[in-house]
Amino acid sequence: MLNFPRIKSSQLAVSRAERSTGIMLNEKFERHLNNNEEYVVFTIFESLDDARNYVDRLKIEREDIEFYVYNHLQELVYMVR
Repeated sequence: MLNFPRIKSSQLAVSRAERSTGIMLNEKFERHLNNNEEYVVFTIFESLDDARNYVDRLKIEREDIEFYVYNHLQELVYMVR
């Protein structure tokens, strides 16, 4: 997985992708087309509730985006398409 961040066992990481292409997006919803470290692809949250609130809020604004929530083991915990 693309430069997955080191997070605590209690934290979660959220990534975003274009729904139509699957291309990963950074926090500014710009396409991540290379390994440029300036692009922040994952957003870290302290709890599942915080991650879900973020995803649910943005999904209303951006129906064209998919969101993926991962635990510290890089396991998919929650996904919204």
